[in-house]
This record gives sequence, C-alpha cells and structure tokens, in this order.
Amino acid sequence: MRWVHATLGSLLALGGTGLTVGFVWAVGIPTYLCAEVPHPSSWIYAGLVLFAVGVLIAVLVGALLIEETPILRRIYIGIALVEAATAFVLGIYLSAKYSHYECG
Repeated sequence: MRWVHATLGSLLALGGTGLTVGFVWAVGIPTYLCAEVPHPSSWIYAGLVLFAVGVLIAVLVGALLIEETPILRRIYIGIALVEAATAFVLGIYLSAKYSHYECG
C-alpha cells in the first residue's frame, strides 16, 4: 500500500503549493479606486470551494485504504482539514477584499 502514501502525500503537497500561490496572488492584488473596481469571477470562489471539498473527500477515501498505521490516517486527515479550512479562508479574504467598496 505504498502507492496510497505516495498519492496522498503528493495530493496534499500539491494542494499546499496551490494554496500558497493563491495567497501570494490574493495579497498582491492592488487596492482599486471606486471607479475601477473589478468584479471577480464567481468561478474563483467556486474553485476554492470545490478544492476544499475535493481534497477533503479524496484524502478521506485514501486514508480509509491505509490499514497498517492508523496514526498516518489521522495525520493525513488533519492536513486535509487544514487545507480545506485554508481554502475557505482564502475565499473569505478575497470576498472581503472586493466587497468593501461602497461607491455611491
């Protein structure tokens, strides 16, 4: 069952890398004036939610295949929960960054 460990480890590493790149991108978005406020695509938020749910489900299913070391199962699930929460926080951060523009 070494392939399960390699698969879960790769999935979590790629997820962590993607979230890091996402946070660097989100923090680098400039602050706009009222007249030039962009409206971000809702696909960004949908992608973050799908990422959070998809990673969590994939890791839960993969962790059920691990039989020899139950502590690794807990570690993988814990990391997946952290990545899912991070994806939701990134979505909330982006929403807050764009929704504070009250031009009137």
